[in-house]
Amino acid sequence: MRLRPKITIGVLSILLITLLAAGGLFIRGERDRYFAEIRTAGSEMASLVAEFCRLPIQKFSFFIVEEVARNVEASPQVAFCEIYDQSGASLLTTEAHVLGEAVPKKQRRTGPDVMIITQPITSDTGVIGNVEIGFHLGQVHQQLRRQAFRLAVSVGVMLIMVALAINLFLSFNFISPVIR
Repeated sequence: MRLRPKITIGVLSILLITLLAAGGLFIRGERDRYFAEIRTAGSEMASLVAEFCRLPIQKFSFFIVEEVARNVEASPQVAFCEIYDQSGASLLTTEAHVLGEAVPKKQRRTGPDVMIITQPITSDTGVIGNVEIGFHLGQVHQQLRRQAFRLAVSVGVMLIMVALAINLFLSFNFISPVIR
Protein backbone atom coordinates (compact mmCIF):
# COMPACT_ATOMS: atom_id res chain seq x y z
CA MET A 1 0.00 0.00 0.00
CA ARG A 2 1.23 3.49 -0.83
CA LEU A 3 2.07 6.08 1.79
CA ARG A 4 -0.66 8.62 0.98
CA PRO A 5 -3.60 6.18 1.56
CA LYS A 6 -1.97 4.94 4.77
CA ILE A 7 -1.63 8.47 6.15
CA THR A 8 -5.16 9.42 5.07
CA ILE A 9 -6.75 6.29 6.54
CA GLY A 10 -4.78 6.64 9.77
CA VAL A 11 -5.70 10.27 10.32
CA LEU A 12 -9.35 9.67 9.39
CA SER A 13 -9.55 6.69 11.75
CA ILE A 14 -8.20 8.72 14.66
CA LEU A 15 -10.52 11.60 13.81
CA LEU A 16 -13.53 9.28 13.47
CA ILE A 17 -12.91 7.63 16.84
CA THR A 18 -12.47 11.02 18.51
CA LEU A 19 -15.60 12.48 16.93
CA LEU A 20 -17.69 9.38 17.76
CA ALA A 21 -16.61 9.57 21.40
CA ALA A 22 -17.32 13.30 21.56
CA GLY A 23 -20.68 12.81 19.81
CA GLY A 24 -21.65 10.03 22.19
CA LEU A 25 -20.83 12.21 25.18
CA PHE A 26 -22.77 15.10 23.67
CA ILE A 27 -25.88 12.99 23.03
CA ARG A 28 -25.70 11.48 26.53
CA GLY A 29 -25.37 14.98 28.03
CA GLU A 30 -28.37 16.21 26.05
CA ARG A 31 -30.39 13.17 27.16
CA ASP A 32 -29.50 13.79 30.79
CA ARG A 33 -30.37 17.48 30.42
CA TYR A 34 -33.77 16.71 28.87
CA PHE A 35 -34.54 14.15 31.57
CA ALA A 36 -33.51 16.59 34.32
CA GLU A 37 -35.80 19.27 32.87
CA ILE A 38 -38.73 16.82 32.76
CA ARG A 39 -37.94 15.60 36.28
CA THR A 40 -37.83 19.17 37.63
CA ALA A 41 -41.05 20.25 35.91
CA GLY A 42 -42.72 16.97 36.90
CA SER A 43 -41.70 17.33 40.54
CA GLU A 44 -43.07 20.86 40.62
CA MET A 45 -46.34 19.70 39.04
CA ALA A 46 -46.63 16.72 41.40
CA SER A 47 -45.95 18.96 44.42
CA LEU A 48 -48.64 21.37 43.28
CA VAL A 49 -51.15 18.53 42.78
CA ALA A 50 -50.26 17.03 46.17
CA GLU A 51 -50.71 20.38 47.89
CA PHE A 52 -54.00 21.02 46.13
CA CYS A 53 -55.37 17.53 46.91
CA ARG A 54 -54.45 17.58 50.61
CA LEU A 55 -57.62 19.30 51.84
CA PRO A 56 -60.11 17.51 49.53
CA ILE A 57 -58.71 14.13 50.61
CA GLN A 58 -59.01 15.06 54.26
CA LYS A 59 -62.63 16.10 53.67
CA PHE A 60 -63.36 13.06 51.44
CA SER A 61 -64.18 15.32 48.45
CA PHE A 62 -62.86 12.89 45.87
CA PHE A 63 -64.65 14.50 42.91
CA ILE A 64 -62.33 17.51 43.29
CA VAL A 65 -59.36 15.15 43.32
CA GLU A 66 -60.65 13.54 40.11
CA GLU A 67 -61.04 16.90 38.38
CA VAL A 68 -57.50 17.87 39.34
CA ALA A 69 -56.15 14.60 37.97
CA ARG A 70 -58.08 14.96 34.69
CA ASN A 71 -56.88 18.52 34.24
CA VAL A 72 -53.29 17.36 34.76
CA GLU A 73 -53.85 14.53 32.26
CA ALA A 74 -55.07 17.09 29.71
CA SER A 75 -51.50 18.35 29.40
CA PRO A 76 -49.95 16.96 26.19
CA GLN A 77 -46.76 15.66 27.79
CA VAL A 78 -48.56 13.84 30.65
CA ALA A 79 -49.12 10.12 30.08
CA PHE A 80 -51.23 9.63 33.22
CA CYS A 81 -51.98 11.02 36.68
CA GLU A 82 -52.85 8.74 39.59
CA ILE A 83 -53.76 9.80 43.11
CA TYR A 84 -53.70 7.17 45.83
CA ASP A 85 -54.87 7.13 49.42
CA GLN A 86 -52.54 6.15 52.26
CA SER A 87 -53.25 2.43 51.75
CA GLY A 88 -52.30 2.64 48.05
CA ALA A 89 -55.80 2.41 46.57
CA SER A 90 -56.55 4.74 43.66
CA LEU A 91 -58.97 7.57 44.39
CA LEU A 92 -59.81 7.99 40.70
CA THR A 93 -62.56 6.27 38.74
CA THR A 94 -62.31 5.29 35.10
CA GLU A 95 -64.35 8.28 33.89
CA ALA A 96 -64.92 11.76 35.21
CA HIS A 97 -66.63 14.92 34.01
CA VAL A 98 -64.53 18.03 33.44
CA LEU A 99 -66.44 21.14 32.44
CA GLY A 100 -69.51 19.01 31.79
CA GLU A 101 -67.81 16.61 29.36
CA ALA A 102 -66.97 12.97 30.05
CA VAL A 103 -63.21 12.53 30.16
CA PRO A 104 -61.88 8.97 30.29
CA LYS A 105 -59.02 8.29 32.67
CA LYS A 106 -55.64 7.60 31.11
CA GLN A 107 -54.35 4.19 32.17
CA ARG A 108 -51.21 3.97 34.27
CA ARG A 109 -48.35 2.54 32.29
CA THR A 110 -44.65 2.03 32.65
CA GLY A 111 -41.79 1.45 30.27
CA PRO A 112 -38.82 3.19 28.71
CA ASP A 113 -41.05 5.82 27.09
CA VAL A 114 -42.61 7.02 30.38
CA MET A 115 -40.93 8.83 33.30
CA ILE A 116 -42.88 8.49 36.56
CA ILE A 117 -42.70 11.21 39.22
CA THR A 118 -44.07 10.42 42.69
CA GLN A 119 -44.92 12.91 45.44
CA PRO A 120 -46.44 12.13 48.84
CA ILE A 121 -49.54 14.01 49.98
CA THR A 122 -48.91 15.06 53.56
CA SER A 123 -50.96 16.64 56.29
CA ASP A 124 -50.26 17.49 59.92
CA THR A 125 -50.84 13.85 60.85
CA GLY A 126 -48.47 12.40 58.26
CA VAL A 127 -48.76 10.95 54.76
CA ILE A 128 -52.38 10.71 53.64
CA GLY A 129 -51.82 9.78 50.01
CA ASN A 130 -49.57 9.79 47.01
CA VAL A 131 -49.51 11.52 43.61
CA GLU A 132 -48.00 9.71 40.67
CA ILE A 133 -47.61 11.46 37.31
CA GLY A 134 -46.19 9.80 34.20
CA PHE A 135 -44.59 11.87 31.46
CA HIS A 136 -44.17 10.87 27.81
CA LEU A 137 -40.56 10.57 26.71
CA GLY A 138 -41.31 9.97 23.02
CA GLN A 139 -40.56 13.57 22.06
CA VAL A 140 -37.25 13.43 23.93
CA HIS A 141 -36.22 10.23 22.16
CA GLN A 142 -37.28 11.69 18.81
CA GLN A 143 -35.30 14.88 19.45
CA LEU A 144 -32.23 12.85 20.44
CA ARG A 145 -32.51 10.76 17.25
CA ARG A 146 -32.68 13.96 15.17
CA GLN A 147 -29.61 15.36 16.94
CA ALA A 148 -27.72 12.08 16.48
CA PHE A 149 -28.57 12.05 12.76
CA ARG A 150 -27.42 15.66 12.31
CA LEU A 151 -24.26 14.86 14.24
CA ALA A 152 -23.57 11.79 12.06
CA VAL A 153 -24.05 13.81 8.87
CA SER A 154 -21.74 16.53 10.22
CA VAL A 155 -19.08 13.96 11.10
CA GLY A 156 -19.36 12.40 7.63
CA VAL A 157 -18.99 15.77 5.90
CA MET A 158 -16.09 16.67 8.18
CA LEU A 159 -14.30 13.38 7.41
CA ILE A 160 -14.70 13.94 3.66
CA MET A 161 -13.33 17.48 3.96
CA VAL A 162 -10.37 16.32 6.05
CA ALA A 163 -9.63 13.47 3.60
CA LEU A 164 -9.63 15.93 0.71
CA ALA A 165 -7.45 18.38 2.63
CA ILE A 166 -4.93 15.68 3.54
CA ASN A 167 -4.77 14.37 -0.02
CA LEU A 168 -4.32 17.88 -1.43
CA PHE A 169 -1.67 18.69 1.15
CA LEU A 170 0.27 15.49 0.47
CA SER A 171 -0.14 15.90 -3.27
CA PHE A 172 1.11 19.49 -3.41
CA ASN A 173 3.85 19.24 -0.77
CA PHE A 174 5.33 15.78 -1.30
CA ILE A 175 4.26 14.27 -4.59
CA SER A 176 4.35 17.30 -6.94
CA PRO A 177 7.91 18.35 -6.01
CA VAL A 178 9.17 14.78 -6.63
CA ILE A 179 7.52 14.63 -10.07
CA ARG A 180 8.99 18.03 -11.16
